[in-house]
Amino acid sequence: MMNHICSTQDIENFVREIERDYQRTQGLILSEHDAQCLLYSKISAHLTSANHSRHQTADQGVWASPLHTEINFLDVNNELLIRPDITLLDVQNVSMTQRDATRLVHRKGFAFWGSAIVIELKFCKYLNGITQRFTDSVRRDCEKIEELGRRLYPRNEDPTLNGLVVVFSRSNQNCDSFNQLINDYSGNPVVKVLYATSNLNQPRRPTSRSSGRRPRG
Repeated sequence: MMNHICSTQDIENFVREIERDYQRTQGLILSEHDAQCLLYSKISAHLTSANHSRHQTADQGVWASPLHTEINFLDVNNELLIRPDITLLDVQNVSMTQRDATRLVHRKGFAFWGSAIVIELKFCKYLNGITQRFTDSVRRDCEKIEELGRRLYPRNEDPTLNGLVVVFSRSNQNCDSFNQLINDYSGNPVVKVLYATSNLNQPRRPTSRSSGRRPRG
């Protein structure tokens, strides 16, 4: 059902739309929450236009939206695995009344046992570009999604998990390790890294003018 209502390719297209706007208006994104709101708005508009903004849940007569933020994904021991910035849920497998121990029960008062698309957002504000330290934080997000997949979503079985880690950066400069990270995840079956930039580079400082004085000595 997830690909039917919104696919990872749809989300990548929305990221590219935001990137084009970001390059025209380089103050469009000033925080990670700005990026979250922009992408959430794009996905929400897509769901509404396709008449997928709400669906019947597993509870008779109870409807829900597939689009959410800050959803807790818990393991079988009820421990937090990840809390993605944006999540698309298979609403047919959501319940706010059932508490079967074999299902993934959230502390927010609902159970979920279906397919999902999870999105983590990162924002690099530095004009000197993406550093090794920032790259390490992006890799940790990728590894968290992979861990979620290993624990709760067995390969080649339903339900399925798809993850996107979306990096918005002011500068179009980045370090070799970030390029390597993108390459490492280019064929990953669970996680894909998307990179978008405003192309705002470190401005050059004006050179000081000569005073015209001769050096002493």
